[in-house]
Amino acid sequence: MSTQPPTPNLDMMLEVTEESNKIGAFLDWMSAEMGLVICEWYGDEEDPFCEGGYHPALTGHSGTNRLLAAYYGIDYDEMERERQATLEWWREQQGG
Repeated sequence: MSTQPPTPNLDMMLEVTEESNKIGAFLDWMSAEMGLVICEWYGDEEDPFCEGGYHPALTGHSGTNRLLAAYYGIDYDEMERERQATLEWWREQQGG
């Protein structure tokens, strides 16, 4: 029987879930109700011939989750790997 994989990033996210959910709900409200979108610049600001522009920084649920993870100092990609490893471990424990 294998041991449950370590989940430091998932553990950190669990600790901040309540606060994170409130911030996430505000960001969703800001976009849906107020029509405000957080954007980021793309293009080369040093090149006068570059036609850059702004594009939405948060695209869908995963964009918001990535932003919140970064805010709390959580490695989002590593957290997802931990989630997958835990799911695989749990399935193994169930005999499947």
